[in-house]
Amino acid sequence: QEDVTNSAEIEEVALQINNDCDFFADCLNTAAQVQVLPIAAVVNVLDNQLDVTNSAEIEQFALQLNDDCNAAECANVIGAQLQVLPISVVANVLTNLEDVDNSAEVEQVGLQNNDCNFALCENTAVAQAQTGVAAVVANIGDSFEDVTNSAEVEQKLKQINDCDVSICANVVGAQAQTGVAAAVVNIDNAFEDVSNSAEVEQGTVQKNNCEDFTICANAAGAQLQTGVAAAVVNTGNFFDKVSNSAEVEQDPEQTNNCEDGATCANAAGAQAQTAAAAVANTLTEQ
Repeated sequence: QEDVTNSAEIEEVALQINNDCDFFADCLNTAAQVQVLPIAAVVNVLDNQLDVTNSAEIEQFALQLNDDCNAAECANVIGAQLQVLPISVVANVLTNLEDVDNSAEVEQVGLQNNDCNFALCENTAVAQAQTGVAAVVANIGDSFEDVTNSAEVEQKLKQINDCDVSICANVVGAQAQTGVAAAVVNIDNAFEDVSNSAEVEQGTVQKNNCEDFTICANAAGAQLQTGVAAAVVNTGNFFDKVSNSAEVEQDPEQTNNCEDGATCANAAGAQAQTAAAAVANTLTEQ
């Protein structure tokens, strides 16, 4: 294969937009999303690859927008985003790879935005949950030159209110990642100029831009990571100019930009991590 993209993708998308909610209107976006045992896989055996992208991705995405909410009541509500046993895999066996990107990704994203003037506006996400997740790049008996191997599991929620003489709130009930693994596994390979990266990330961004006697608040209930692992495992390989990285990240961010008599508050509940990040090299020459 030369100058080819191999892509396996499962995507669940919800888009909800209200425009011009004016003069005592009541505008509401509400959604729930569930994925159970989605599997995305790219498998190459006895292959020769030059300038190729191998990508396996499972995505759950929700966008809710209330635009120009004037003298009205506007709300975005995500009841639940659930991913259960999603599996994303890129596997290369007895393959020669040059200038190749291998990527396995499971992603869960919620975006909520309100634009409010003389209004009552709220973004609420009751729960985001990822359970029994696996993103894996596995290479066995391959030859690599200028290759990137990336395995990533991501859970992200972003809430924004732009408020003028209004009451605005962003509320997150809980984010939970349970039994989640991102792994790059290399066995009996030859590497030159290669990057191996495994990452699990959980992030919340809550932002209010508040002006002119507005009341704004951000409230986050809990961020939980339980039984989470990011690992790069190398066994019986030869390395020349190789980077190995394993990372587990939990990142909440709450921001209020308050001007001209605005009243703003941030409240965060609990963060808990039971996680491991590891790079393991066995019988490997570096």
